[in-house]
Amino acid sequence: MKKILLSLFVLSSIVGMAQTDIYFKINHKLGSADFAYNQVAVTNIDHNISINRLEYYLAEIVIIHDGGTETSVSDTWLLIEANTPTNVLLGDYNITNIEGVRFGIGVESSVNHLDPSTYAAGHPLAPQLPSMHWGWSAGYRFVALEGKADPNLSQTFEIHALEDKNYHTIMIPTAGVMSGNDKVIELNADYLGALNDISLSGGVIQHGGDYEAADCLFNFAAYVFTSIEGNSPIGIEESDPTLALELYPNPNNGTIFIQTEGMLEVRYEMQIVDVLGREIESLECLGGEKVEIRNLSPGNYVLIATSEGISKSINFVVQ
Repeated sequence: MKKILLSLFVLSSIVGMAQTDIYFKINHKLGSADFAYNQVAVTNIDHNISINRLEYYLAEIVIIHDGGTETSVSDTWLLIEANTPTNVLLGDYNITNIEGVRFGIGVESSVNHLDPSTYAAGHPLAPQLPSMHWGWSAGYRFVALEGKADPNLSQTFEIHALEDKNYHTIMIPTAGVMSGNDKVIELNADYLGALNDISLSGGVIQHGGDYEAADCLFNFAAYVFTSIEGNSPIGIEESDPTLALELYPNPNNGTIFIQTEGMLEVRYEMQIVDVLGREIESLECLGGEKVEIRNLSPGNYVLIATSEGISKSINFVVQ
């Protein structure tokens, strides 16, 4: 009997430690329709568009699970082509409940300026055709978006967006779905959002890190991705650098200071949320004030500040 009980205990322990395959799936959309090249759609400012090239990078993928535990998917970069199904195995992990996913749009600065020729053929960061690399100084094209626009789809637009300053990290709460014994982090990506408020009248050719290129990358972070439950991204870093606001120290030991600028009549509304999007703290202050917040528990947080219709998000870490 003792041997049987011991065997059952060992078997139970093995089952409890079983690894699960985690997949990352993107449903490519253009508005309410499934994405396809050369189909016609209308942007939020009533420009007719059709897209004939859309490629972009995702990097620094982190799975959030089991009460806020974070598991990084190391050495993984995804080169996404919008007209090709995306369902990638991230690896097998000891994960019970998925709670969210975090990733960067583009290539992180520590890798962005390395030599593409050092990667084996087939690697996402190896040389591509057409090229996704701008040169050692600027690094990779984070997004390459090309197509036709108004009037009558007779105007060409090309937005190749790059530069470290435009690398945004977002977190999306999601429970994922089961597929047999596998868990799938499943997102919808509506690429109309990438062109929000971007005027394409007369055609646009913008290769670089400013103007429409910078706007496109911010739009990618803010408006393209949602979970299949309908959750929007949180924690868009430096969403509007013109909002005068500073948070320090970062990282910290549970106490942060928030320094605002501007006239006293300028009112700031602030919210601190955790990696699951739960509100931890909310407050209001005026321009020029310095706010102290204490007793934050260890973890990763996002400060979301809004003033006069402008928002800015700052990720910070409590150690």
